Amino acid sequence: MHQMNNIKELRKAMNFNRVEMGEYLGVTHHAIRKWESEGRPLQDNVLRMLTVLETVKMFAPDVHAMLMPVKKGSK
Repeated sequence: MHQMNNIKELRKAMNFNRVEMGEYLGVTHHAIRKWESEGRPLQDNVLRMLTVLETVKMFAPDVHAMLMPVKKGSK
């Protein structure tokens, strides 16, 4: 599913800031910053989470839309 090899590449591709990415993955923006600064490949549990979210997006787009962080200034 996701071919990105690190969280920063993936976050940028999704056009998320760290807070939004944290909300999407259910972690703090501090965790996102730490993962990015370490520059390590995505961990297996994060990859599994992203695979589940991608599957939800494919088969239940309305549910996936509810999981997306709200961009500031949009309602």
